[in-house]
Amino acid sequence: MSVIDERKADKRRRILRAALELFAERGFHGTAVPDVAERAEVGPGTIYRFVASKEELVNVLFRETKARLGQALMHGDDPSQEPRARFLALWDRLYAFSEGDPVAVHFLELQDHAPYLDPTSRAVEHGVLLPIVEAVISMQARGVLRTDLRPDVLIAFAWGGFVGLLKAERAGYLRLDAELVRSAALVWWRSVARESDDTVDLEAPASATSAKPTSASAKPTSASAKPTRASAKPTSASAKPTSASVKRASTNANPRKPANATTSTKPKRTSESTTRSKPKREGSTK
Repeated sequence: MSVIDERKADKRRRILRAALELFAERGFHGTAVPDVAERAEVGPGTIYRFVASKEELVNVLFRETKARLGQALMHGDDPSQEPRARFLALWDRLYAFSEGDPVAVHFLELQDHAPYLDPTSRAVEHGVLLPIVEAVISMQARGVLRTDLRPDVLIAFAWGGFVGLLKAERAGYLRLDAELVRSAALVWWRSVARESDDTVDLEAPASATSAKPTSASAKPTSASAKPTRASAKPTSASAKPTSASVKRASTNANPRKPANATTSTKPKRTSESTTRSKPKREGSTK
C-alpha cells in the first residue's frame, strides 16, 4: 500500500469512527455531515469523496459494524457443543464485544428497523442472524428449546434482555460484570429450555454462590406452613362456643329462667341463704 492509500484509509477510518460516535450520541437525524467532519478533523468535502450522502454514510457504517459483530459472535462457535454451553459461549462473546466497543453496540441498537437502511444493509443483518436462527431451529427440533415460540421471537427475547442490561448500566442503575451477565444468560436459558432445573454441567460464575441462598430460603417457606396448620386449631376450637351458645339460646327460650341464669344462679342462692339464716338463729334463741 502506498503512502497516499494509507492516508486515504486513515481518513476513512477517522470519518467512520466519528460518524459512529455521533450517530450513537445524537441519532441519525441529530447528526450533520459537518459535525462528522469536525470530529474526524477533515474537511466536509473530504467526506463526500467517500460517500454521496449522510444516508450512504450511515449504511456503510451499519454494514461494517454489523459484520464485525457477526464475526465476533460466530468466532469459535462449535455446533457439536452441548446446547447450553454453546449458548453461554455465544452470550459471553457478545458481552466481550460490547465491552470492547460499547459505542458500536449502542449504534447497532439504535439502527434496528430504521427506515433509512437500504436493502444491502438489511441483507448484511440477515446474514449475521442466519447462523443464530439455524442454531435455534436445530435446538427446537432436538427438543432442547421450547417450540411454542418462533426462533425470531426467542432471539429477540435474548437480544432485548442483553440490550436492557446495557441501557441500565448507561443510566447508572447498575454496574455490569461477567458474573451478572452470566446470571442473566442463565435466566434466559431456563425460561426457554426444556430441561431439568437440577442440571448443572458447566462452570457458571454465579451459579456456585447464588444457588445456596436460593435453597436456604426455601426452608422458611416450608416452615411457614406450620403456623398455617396451627392456626386451624383455634378455628375448630372456636366451634365449641357455637354449640354452647345453642344451649344458652335454648335456656333463654325457657320463660321460667332468666337469660343470665347460668352466671347469676350461684350468687343468688348464696345471698338468699345468708339472709334467711339470721331469722332462724334469732327464733331459736328466744
